[in-house]
Amino acid sequence: MSSLNCGKFLTVVLVVAITLYLYIQRSENMRNTENDKQQYVKESPMMQSVEQKFEFSDGQCHKGDPGLSDAWIKETFKEFLRVYDQKLGFNQGGSKLAHQFALYAMVKHLQPLHVIESGIYKGHGTWILRQAAPQAQLIMLDPNGGGLVYKDTKNSSLYMTGKAFKDFAQVDWKSMNLDMDRTLVFIDDHQSGIRRALEARNAGFRHLMFDDNYAIRQGDNYSFKMACPVYFNHTDYREEQFLDSFGQVKRQMTIKDVEVTRYVYDKGIETYFEFPTPWKIEETKRAVFQGVEYETLKSQYSGLCREQNWSSEYRNICYVKLADSTVDKTENDNMLKSLTRKTR
Repeated sequence: MSSLNCGKFLTVVLVVAITLYLYIQRSENMRNTENDKQQYVKESPMMQSVEQKFEFSDGQCHKGDPGLSDAWIKETFKEFLRVYDQKLGFNQGGSKLAHQFALYAMVKHLQPLHVIESGIYKGHGTWILRQAAPQAQLIMLDPNGGGLVYKDTKNSSLYMTGKAFKDFAQVDWKSMNLDMDRTLVFIDDHQSGIRRALEARNAGFRHLMFDDNYAIRQGDNYSFKMACPVYFNHTDYREEQFLDSFGQVKRQMTIKDVEVTRYVYDKGIETYFEFPTPWKIEETKRAVFQGVEYETLKSQYSGLCREQNWSSEYRNICYVKLADSTVDKTENDNMLKSLTRKTR
């Protein structure tokens, strides 16, 4: 055999060997992952009825009923567009039409006495909140204090921004005597949604909304949408990352993170609802209006034509109703510590 042919032969053998090695390693990883999951199922009673508690269909997770009929959503969307036409201008870098509608609709539905907004950016969301709840107390949290295009002037409004900023988890909410059953917490701060849910539950809140509810491998925080495939074992958790604080916290997920995810989904929440998009942008997304019905609506409201790029910034805004706040705080704290643990 010539040296040239020998070299080719060795190259082929090497490629085959590497391919075989990678295949064996992946198979071993998959077996280990499945063993971990089976061990967790065996040890945790939370896992015994997973599929009965949560549903997954049309690319979305569902749990419970938020009480919003399709007919009510349609009528509220038309009402919202009349408000949206008066809006403060294009919200560059902030939430767009679909998310602002979801926020408006949920506030209209819940009729809260207090709304906490964690992350206010330029104030567009605050303005939407005020249109939906003229009499509610608004409490705004943001480390930045300037650049607002809208600042609420109602006497009961409270701004914890700039030098007066406190993180949501650091505020002594109990001292403020809020009616927790009539308070909505709107999270738009790019922190882990799963972590924020645990913190909110510790404080006694029931009603949450998450703006930055990114799908898996798309965002900068471990959100409910990102956690859904982990919950249902639709992805190998070892190939995913836990993200927090605008993605500045990043580490490989472990079985402990899966345990926290299942704790939050199974024991921490009563309702999880992803709002439909105004019109269809993906086959897996439920839309408020479709076809001729949407075209007719678009011709009537200039607001639908104003923001052509909103669909690329849709991030599965969702409503979460937490389980009864009579929570085992020790268990909740342990889950929170596990999620926020530091790794080398």
